Amino acid sequence: MNIVILYAGSGHVRSLLDRCLSLDATPILLKSDTPADIVASYAPDGIIISGSPRSVFDPKCPLVDPAIYHMGTTPVLGICYGMQRMAMDLGGEAVRFPSMEKERVLLSLEGDPSVLYDGFTDAGVDVWMSHSVHVRELPDGFVRTGSTDQCFFASMERDHLFAVQFHPEKDGMGSGKQILNNFFSVCG
Repeated sequence: MNIVILYAGSGHVRSLLDRCLSLDATPILLKSDTPADIVASYAPDGIIISGSPRSVFDPKCPLVDPAIYHMGTTPVLGICYGMQRMAMDLGGEAVRFPSMEKERVLLSLEGDPSVLYDGFTDAGVDVWMSHSVHVRELPDGFVRTGSTDQCFFASMERDHLFAVQFHPEKDGMGSGKQILNNFFSVCG
């Protein structure tokens, strides 16, 4: 299975590559602004938009070709910055946190069951947050699938588009490996 990773500068990219390989997925690392037609030439089974040390409000922040979200039914997963980028590109809204959230937190599962959380109980999921911006308003058609005490929209989805504010690729987070495995199951 080919998974294109649109790299936006995440410090966790090595962990993401390792997680892909450990789950029998072949990662293809491309710059986040790679045009959708070039991404399509790799025949990806899924696409991941990585996190970034930059803010979506930074004038030099990494961009994503909006056509990525409309590549047929190819599943797309936005991680942290990738969630914020996806939300803003599709008409949602993101805002700055008063301070950086960088800690292990409990994700509460919300709404209809998400395939990303198959195998988890209603008690919640331990996840790693590391962000200073969060989504305040979802784009049209998206539903909230998870929240934390500090982050009302900690995950969202619509059709083949998924996004999480936390870092499932972070080492030491067993839940993250399961979440990525669930995403790869959607991919094929």
